[in-house]
Amino acid sequence: MDNVIKATEPKSYFKYRTVGVSDNRRPIYGVLTEPLRGDMKAKDDSSTFEASAEEISYIPKAHVQFLEQSGVIVVPISYLDSDADIKRMLKEVNGIYVPGDSHKAIANKRYQQAFTTIMDFVQKANKVDKDYFPMFLMGKSAQTLISQMGLSSAVLHNMKSWRNANSKLNVLKKAEDTFLLHQLQFDASNAHAFDMGSFFNRQQTGFRVQDILMDDAIKKWLSPVATFAGSAYAEHELTMDNIADKAYDPNNEFVAIAEGIDLPLYIFTYNIEMTQFVYTDLLVNPEQEEVIDKSIPARHHAQFISH
Repeated sequence: MDNVIKATEPKSYFKYRTVGVSDNRRPIYGVLTEPLRGDMKAKDDSSTFEASAEEISYIPKAHVQFLEQSGVIVVPISYLDSDADIKRMLKEVNGIYVPGDSHKAIANKRYQQAFTTIMDFVQKANKVDKDYFPMFLMGKSAQTLISQMGLSSAVLHNMKSWRNANSKLNVLKKAEDTFLLHQLQFDASNAHAFDMGSFFNRQQTGFRVQDILMDDAIKKWLSPVATFAGSAYAEHELTMDNIADKAYDPNNEFVAIAEGIDLPLYIFTYNIEMTQFVYTDLLVNPEQEEVIDKSIPARHHAQFISH
């Protein structure tokens, strides 16, 4: 059959049936809504609407734009919907995208229930039905996944100087040895796909390569693909004296990209829509109107990931 991927490495990914998509049919992704961050205020800003965070949801606009610029049709799936409604919606889309912007999601019971429902659907679709159904976990949604595994927050570590900062990435594997980056080996732009970019991390906490290697539960689920370069120094004060006191251990670097072992789970802890291949900084140039890099390399990176 033409729509069946031939067996190759890594083997675990090629046991799923994939659906051939014609050139005139755009993929449809469900996007999970999130609990609203902060309060809703009246137009005159004189009062705050009385609404529980459990009852209001939204999707960050940047994520919708990121997907739509790559030709993806976005269908919102509300975490406030019933399990039955969420499953019904999932059957109508080609995959699920979780923005992971809201810090309130981790403590929100209804969001956690919706996330569980989606995880159950993803496992059934891929393992039982043998239909390729990817799940993209962006930003803080990786922390939700960790909690869903039953692991404590001790797995997550303070990222210190790598919080709210641009970083370079270390790609840990060859493109052909990953499923996520597999097609990059055939792309003429692979030389600058990661080397030339600065990748913005908004997360306060994260997990390291070492956490995956040492924890049997995580190790069964995830494989690290890329890390924030130099981030193992987050355990040090950033002085040359302290850096020299302890040998640098790459396994202590924080994970920027990871993929599932037996499921098509793709984790990005950095903000793809804020990846920069040219310099943009309002603090240096306050008259600069556009702070999101829309150069060809930056757009190519975002489009490659979303495809």
